[in-house]
Amino acid sequence: MGATILTSPGLNKHYPYGTTGDWSDHAVFAKNGLPYLYLEATNWLLGDKDGYINSAKYGGIWHSKKDTISYIEQQLPGRMEAQLELEFRALAEFLTTYSR
Repeated sequence: MGATILTSPGLNKHYPYGTTGDWSDHAVFAKNGLPYLYLEATNWLLGDKDGYINSAKYGGIWHSKKDTISYIEQQLPGRMEAQLELEFRALAEFLTTYSR
């Protein structure tokens, strides 16, 4: 597909390399020692390097009036489908190759 999946580069001290924080949907799994795979679409290189500025052109999208399917599809046609396809392929690869 030509895309790369990366982890947090650790440029913000509150988000060390390989982490995304402990306040999202995955937090309860992490706190209970359960393995999880957490995927999100963001840009760790913008703003405070914390992932909250999702786009250089559109700024922060999460939890704003822009955080709708219609807005994203209008501004970035096909982006959601491409991102979901990428994440699906990554998950499928992980599930078929991972071993403890």
